[in-house]
Amino acid sequence: MRSVLVFGEFELDEPCFELRCRGERVAAQPKVLRLLFYLASHRERCVSRDELLTALWPDEAVSPGSIKRAVHAARGALGQRADQESVIRTVRRHGYQFIAPVCDRGCSGVNGDARAHAPMPAGERGQAPLMWRW
Repeated sequence: MRSVLVFGEFELDEPCFELRCRGERVAAQPKVLRLLFYLASHRERCVSRDELLTALWPDEAVSPGSIKRAVHAARGALGQRADQESVIRTVRRHGYQFIAPVCDRGCSGVNGDARAHAPMPAGERGQAPLMWRW
């Protein structure tokens, strides 16, 4: 099932294939969006670099540096510095994990709005939320 994932001030919209921040579209390359969708949909675990290579570049010969560049670009689109790890966490010598609290647009919320279950936006993009609204 295709869905919209809400985390912090961001929406990862799979049907529209876009990332939005506060309702505004964030420019990101297709491979970066695929990386974000893949990590977010497997957020319950750490995803290995080999798995990412297979999932995102199935018929291409690419180096592991391609993953690093895609993760770096994804963090940039999210306003996350590498040392913050508020959305994408690096698991040394293994891979990456999507760690931001996420609510699927399909979850039951007030008037069906998943944002009622999402963390309130932080003062700046990439910061952990300061307060939760349930």
